[in-house]
Amino acid sequence: MVRLDKPEQFKKNIIGYSALGILTIGILIALVSIIPLYNHLQSDSEQRLVAALRSRTMVLEQFLSRGREVTLQVTSRSQIKKSLSAYYHGEISRQELAVYTAERLKEALNPEAGVIGITRFDRDGQPVVRVGVPLPQECPCIAGDNSGSPTIHGPALIEGTPALLVSAPITAATGDVLGYDTVIFRLDGLRRILEDKAGLGDTGEVLLARVRGGQGERLFNLHEAPLPSPFPIDTKAPVGAALLKAVEGQSGVYNPHLFLAPHNIIAYGPIPDTCWAILVMMSSDEFYAPIRVQISLLAGVIFGLIVLGVLAITLLLRPLTGKIIIQTSEMEAEIQHKTLALEKELQERRQMQAALLLAKEEADVANRAKSAFLANMSHEIRTPMNAIIGMADLLWETPLNEEQKKFVHIFRDAGNNLLALINDILDLSKIESGKQALQPVEFYLDNLVNDTMTLFSTRAQEKGLELTAQLPDDVPRLLLGDAGVLRQVLFNLLGNAIKFTETGAVSLLIEVADPEVLQSGQPVHLRFSVVDTGVGIPPQWQDQIFDSFTQGDASLTRRFGGTGLGLAICKRLVELMGGQIRVDSEPGKGSAFTFTACMVALPPPHLLPAVSVESRLTESAGSSEQATGLDGRQSHPHWETIEGTTGETTGNLGETAGALGERVETAQEPPVDILLVEDSPVNILLVQLYLKSTGYRLDVAENGEEAVAKFSQKSYALVLMDISMPVMDGYQATREIRSLEADRGTPPIPIIALTASVFPEDRERCLAAGCDSLLEKPVKKHQLLCALDQHRLFSSEEKDGEKA
Repeated sequence: MVRLDKPEQFKKNIIGYSALGILTIGILIALVSIIPLYNHLQSDSEQRLVAALRSRTMVLEQFLSRGREVTLQVTSRSQIKKSLSAYYHGEISRQELAVYTAERLKEALNPEAGVIGITRFDRDGQPVVRVGVPLPQECPCIAGDNSGSPTIHGPALIEGTPALLVSAPITAATGDVLGYDTVIFRLDGLRRILEDKAGLGDTGEVLLARVRGGQGERLFNLHEAPLPSPFPIDTKAPVGAALLKAVEGQSGVYNPHLFLAPHNIIAYGPIPDTCWAILVMMSSDEFYAPIRVQISLLAGVIFGLIVLGVLAITLLLRPLTGKIIIQTSEMEAEIQHKTLALEKELQERRQMQAALLLAKEEADVANRAKSAFLANMSHEIRTPMNAIIGMADLLWETPLNEEQKKFVHIFRDAGNNLLALINDILDLSKIESGKQALQPVEFYLDNLVNDTMTLFSTRAQEKGLELTAQLPDDVPRLLLGDAGVLRQVLFNLLGNAIKFTETGAVSLLIEVADPEVLQSGQPVHLRFSVVDTGVGIPPQWQDQIFDSFTQGDASLTRRFGGTGLGLAICKRLVELMGGQIRVDSEPGKGSAFTFTACMVALPPPHLLPAVSVESRLTESAGSSEQATGLDGRQSHPHWETIEGTTGETTGNLGETAGALGERVETAQEPPVDILLVEDSPVNILLVQLYLKSTGYRLDVAENGEEAVAKFSQKSYALVLMDISMPVMDGYQATREIRSLEADRGTPPIPIIALTASVFPEDRERCLAAGCDSLLEKPVKKHQLLCALDQHRLFSSEEKDGEKA
C-alpha cells in the first residue's frame, strides 16, 4: 500500500504514472497503426513496380510480335516457294535461284520497319542469297525450327549495331520444309523500351537477360556501348535469384529485406515465346522513400498527441491529487481498522476451528466408544439371552402341567420381546452410524412374498384375520436388490398391521410405480402397500410415528407393547433403498402404509434357480423369531451358501429340523464328532442339551488355543466356533485350523461361527478367517440342528461324489 508520509512525492508519482500510462498507450496505438500501414504502403509500392514491369513486357511483346509477323510475310511468298521447289526438282539452277530470290528479298527490305537484312538458306542449311546487312561471322547459319513458327535469336552485334535475328522455315503446301529465312532487325525500338524509366524514379532500371548453361547473361547495357558478348550475372546475387525465377515462368517481386544495407527491389517476369526474362529494379532507398515519409508523418502526429495528452493529464491531475491524498489517507485508516478487525476475526476462527477439530476428535472417540459399547453390549446381553431363551425352549419340550406351560410361555415371550428390543436398538444404531449398507443380490420377489406371508399366516389365523397378498403379472419377478432389507421392512409393517388389527383383514399389494419406463436390466421403482382394518392412527400422530422412540397413543402402547423404533427403522431402510414411506390412516377404519424401493429388473431365466438351503435356514429361522417379536429384523448371510434341492420354502422350520433329526437317529450311523469351542459354561451346557440323543458326539474346548490343540490330535466332522473368547479368539483359532488342514492336505471341514455380534464388519471377519457359515446368538435348537444336518448332508454328498 502507498504510504502518504510525503504528499508532494505522492503527487509526482500520480502524475508520473499517469504520463507513463498515456505514453505506453500511445506507443501501443502507434505500433498497432504504423505496422499495418507500413505493410500496406510496401505492398502498394511493390504493385506499382509490378505494373511498370507489365507495361514494358506488353510493349516488348508487341515489338517481338511485329518481328515475327514481318518474318512470316517474307517466308510466305508463293513465288519464293515455287522457285525453291523448282530448284529442288532441277528445273532451275542454284545461280538462277539466287538471282530470282535476291530480287524478291530486296523488295522485302524495309529500313523504316527496322528490317536491315535478310539471309535465305536451303533446306540443308546452306545460304542461298543475302540482301542487306549480312549475318555475323559467329552465326553463319541460323535456322528456325520445323514447326512453322518464327524463332527469335540474338541479340547480336552487327557492324557495331545491336540487332535482333528472327528465323522462320519456308514450308510447302504439303508441309515439307523448302528452306529458311533469317531476318535482321534494328534494336532501336527495343533500346527505347529499356531506356524508358517512367514510374521507376532516378534509380530505376529495366534489364533483359537470359540463362544459358546455368549462367545468367545480360543482353544489353544501357550505360555503355552495346555489348559485343553477353554480360554475366551471378545467379547467387539477388538479381540472379530473380532471373532464375523469371526463366522458370514465375512473376513477382523479389525483396531481400536487407534493412541495414542498400539493395534493389526487383520485379521479374518471363517474356512469352522466348528464353528471355525482363527485370525492373529500383534501389531500396528510393523504393522506401515515400513509405518513410508517410510513416514519419503518422508517427509525428501520434507523438504530438501523446505530448498533448501528457500535458493535459498533468494539468487535470494537479488539482485532484490533493483530494486523492485526503481520501486515500481516510481509506488507509479505514483499511487498517478493518485489517485489525479481520485479523481478530481470523484469530477467533482459528480458535473456533481448533475447538471444532477437538470436538470432532472427541466425537470420533465417543463414536468409537459407542460402537465398542454396542458391540460389547450385544455380546454381553446376547450371551446370557442365549442361555435364557435356549433353556426356556428346552424346558418347553419337557413334560409340564398347564400352569407350568403358562409360566414357561410367559418366560419365552418375555425373552423374545427383550431380544426384539435389543435388535431394534442395535439396528437403529447401525443405521445412524452409517454402518448399514445395501448388499444387492439376485432374488425372486414371489418367493420372498410367499415366505413372508407364510410366517405370519399362523398369527393371522389365531386372530381370525384374512391375510392376502397381490402380485400383478406386470411386476418383475427376478430382481437385483437387498432382499434382506426389503424383507425386514415388510416384516415390521405386516407385524404391526396384525398386532393392531382385531378383526377384518391385512393385505399386501405390490405394484410398479412407473410402468411406462419398465425395462429389463434397468432400475425400477416398486410400490409396496400394507393395508389393515385395525385401530387406525389419529392425524396428529401420523407425522411423528416415523421418529425414533415415538408412538402414537400411550394407551395403545400399554395395550400392545412396542419400543417405537420399528417404523423409524423402516423409514431409514426405505430411504437406503432409494424410496419413501408414508401412511394414510383413519381412526377406527384402519391404516395403509405405502413405501417405494428402487431395484433392478432382470430378465427371467427359463429354469427356476436353486434355492440356497443354508440361506433358507438362516433367513427363515430368523424370520420365526421376528414373527414372534414383531421387529422384522433380518440378518444378511455373507458366507458361501450350500446348494440344496429346488423347492419352495415352507417356513415350518421346526418340522424341517425334526425331519432331519429323525433321519439322523433312524439311520443307525456311527456318532459324528463335533468340536464345540465355547468359554461360557452355560452355553456349553445348552449346546450339550441341544445335541442330546441326536447322533452327534461333542468335545468341548474352552478357548481357541485349546481348540487348535484338540483339532491337531483328533479328526472332527464339524466345528462350532465361538468368536469372543480369552487366550485366543475364534478368528485366530479358525485360521490356525485352516492352516493345519492345508499342512495335512485334508479337505476343509465345516466351521460354523457362533457370535453375539450383529455388525456387518464382524460377519465379514468371520468369512475372511475361514468360517463357512454363522449362527447368531441366541441360537435356537432347530437352527443349530438344521445347520448341523445340512452341513453333514452336504459333506456326505461331496464324499460320495469323490468316490464316484
